[in-house]
Amino acid sequence: MNEIEEDTAKETGMQEQGRKNKHKRNKDKGQKLSARDVTKLLKWVIILAVVVILVVVGYKLAKQLGWFGLKPKVETTILTSSQLEQVLQIDDLSVCEITYNGVAEVPQKNHPTKVVYYVSYEAEVKASINMADIDVQIDDNVGEGQAKKIIVTLPQLQVKQIDVDMASLDYMFVKKSANTADVSEEAYAACIADAGSECRGNEVFLQMAKENCENTVKALLMPIIENQDESYELVIQ
Repeated sequence: MNEIEEDTAKETGMQEQGRKNKHKRNKDKGQKLSARDVTKLLKWVIILAVVVILVVVGYKLAKQLGWFGLKPKVETTILTSSQLEQVLQIDDLSVCEITYNGVAEVPQKNHPTKVVYYVSYEAEVKASINMADIDVQIDDNVGEGQAKKIIVTLPQLQVKQIDVDMASLDYMFVKKSANTADVSEEAYAACIADAGSECRGNEVFLQMAKENCENTVKALLMPIIENQDESYELVIQ
């Protein structure tokens, strides 16, 4: 091989080697760019996942706390009469209280028809019911699409808590001999009996007590009824 051919071969070899080196550099560069892109993609995926988690957690928290008008999800169960009766277990619930002003007549011991003195008084009278005596029944024998009935039967109202203000007693004696040392004790008992009798026959007082009792039952049961999947109608009698 002459010198010219040798130089040409060397130049050709150098050019070929240069192309290979350039191709390798481009390939390495492409790999590096690809690795950076993957890293960026992973970062965005992680950020997106965190955002989704925060949104889900925030929504659940807002629902539990009732924010933005969201109602918390309540796990519903099949209602039974015993469950509802248990909710209403409150002994001697006071449903109405009034201040009553009356006048009691105190008869002569040996002659019940003869009044020996009158005594005016002021008393605090409370009407109550024993919630343990409430009866609850669920009527599910209804037509398709109709609400089941929860029938609550209230016990009889009781007027048994009467507090007479001793300082309010004011006497008017028919017989002065009735003004004895123990007259206040006798008068106190007569006032309690009179207040009880009058209030037990007071239709306005009893109606007010009944309405208050019904409102109490509704306040205790309606939150449970409204959170059921099925429709229920509350009937109080």
